[in-house]
Amino acid sequence: MSILEQRKKVKGWIKGCIKQGLSGQQIIARALELSPELHQAVLYELQDPAFTLRPKQEIPPLESGWYVWFLRTARNFGKNHAASAALNEMARYHFAGETGLIVAATHKDFWSTIFTGKSGLQALAPPDFQPVYSERHLEVRWPNGSRAAVRTGDNPEDIRGLTVSWAYADELIKWPKGEISWQNIQNCVREGSHPRIILTSTPLRGAEWLRKVEDLPDTIVTTGTSRENTATTEVFFRNQAAN
Repeated sequence: MSILEQRKKVKGWIKGCIKQGLSGQQIIARALELSPELHQAVLYELQDPAFTLRPKQEIPPLESGWYVWFLRTARNFGKNHAASAALNEMARYHFAGETGLIVAATHKDFWSTIFTGKSGLQALAPPDFQPVYSERHLEVRWPNGSRAAVRTGDNPEDIRGLTVSWAYADELIKWPKGEISWQNIQNCVREGSHPRIILTSTPLRGAEWLRKVEDLPDTIVTTGTSRENTATTEVFFRNQAAN
């Protein structure tokens, strides 16, 4: 059993305890009664920010053979939360030591949302797997040697020429040259036998080329509403209705 499979098994055990109505302290105490190893594993999972992911926010099983995971959801669903957790998991387990590509609308969006945001890569990484950003090399780096080049959708030409195992493109609907950038991303993601691309976007308006991405046979589309995120306040919904 791989480390990732072991972790998922522990998460399942914890969630089973939660369904039984046990508190966090009770779960930790029960784990300690069973074995020191389970106790340590439970403590680790409870400290991992990704533990709180809802089922629709979890990365689809890679064994299903998907090429594109498209998170097309309403604002405040938690798509960035989901994408950050997925990227950290891919960098740690599925593409360890390999190079990926992160494309944001602008560098400001990358820094304030994807990397340092409250649902960004740093916030969703466990304490022992914190990524760092090299501004000099325009690159995210994880402790195990995994890396990701950082580019922006407003400069499609800068995306060309890379060869990577995976890519993440955030809010394609905002990109002024989105279709060209998307084509360049596809041309870059060609390393290895099972490359992957994660896309996030709010509901599509007028982007016919993005609708074609949804129709690809190896694309998995996840949709969702703001109300699925129980952390969203009623003030947010009232403001949305007013707009």
